[in-house]
Amino acid sequence: METFASLDKKIEQLGWSKMDRFLGQKEIKHLTTVLMADEELIHIVQGNLNSKQGVLFLSNKRIGFYDKGFFFGAKLESFPLKQISSVNYGSGMIFAEIAIYNTGRSGEIIRNVAKDKAKSFVDKVTEILTALEIVPQATPHANFSIGDELKKLAELRDSGVLTESEFLVQKQRILG
Repeated sequence: METFASLDKKIEQLGWSKMDRFLGQKEIKHLTTVLMADEELIHIVQGNLNSKQGVLFLSNKRIGFYDKGFFFGAKLESFPLKQISSVNYGSGMIFAEIAIYNTGRSGEIIRNVAKDKAKSFVDKVTEILTALEIVPQATPHANFSIGDELKKLAELRDSGVLTESEFLVQKQRILG
C-alpha cells in the first residue's frame, strides 16, 4: 500500500514543482485512501474534468480522476486499464487536453493539463497498456456504429485533441 511519503516522493520525481504540489495538495493527501491495497501510483497530472479541478493518476490497475472538493465530498472517476480503448492528447497555446476512451462508454476529456506533462502521461499509459498486452480492439462499442465512432474521431481532430496523423491511425484501427 502506498504511503503519503512514498506518493510525495514519486510526485517529486515526476517533476512536480512546489507550486504544483501546493495546488494539488488536498488530492495528494487523500490519494492514499483512493488507491487500493495492491495499487501502485505510476504517473499523475493535474487538470479539470467537468469543471472540477483534481488530479489524473495512472496506477498499475487504472486511470483515475480524483477531486477532493473544496470543503466536503470527493469525486473519483475510474477507468480500469483493461477497458481502455484509447488515450490521446492535444495541446493548445497554454494547456493540453487528455482524452480517455473506455470500451462500452463515451470518452472523458481532462482539460487544462500542463502541456509538458500531458504527453508524458499519455506516453506512460501507452507504455503500460503495451506491457500489459492490453491492445485496443478495433471493434466498435456495442451502442455505436462504425460511422458514429468515425464521427467522434473527426470531432476530436477538428477540435485539436487529435492530430491528423493520430486521427488516421485511430480511423484505420476502427476500420480494421
